[in-house]
Amino acid sequence: MGLHGDSLKTDRYCHEIGKVIVDGLNNNIEQIRCGLAWHFQAHQREQSPEDRQTYARPEQAASVRHLRLWHEIAQRHLGCGGIR
Repeated sequence: MGLHGDSLKTDRYCHEIGKVIVDGLNNNIEQIRCGLAWHFQAHQREQSPEDRQTYARPEQAASVRHLRLWHEIAQRHLGCGGIR
């Protein structure tokens, strides 16, 4: 198994911001695609335009399909009479 990580910076909460590549797949994007993470918009201005789209597309798809995180958000809104 090939594992590679690129730390691009450390945020004000001491979180490492970067990419994790496992066997040639960008693990960040795979987590977003499955609804296990989101594209943190506060850092997108530091991304290339291509990376912004690469991260935004799977997030939008996971949101529309109400996968994991998005399912939980939708359930909270439904309980409050919001999203239907």
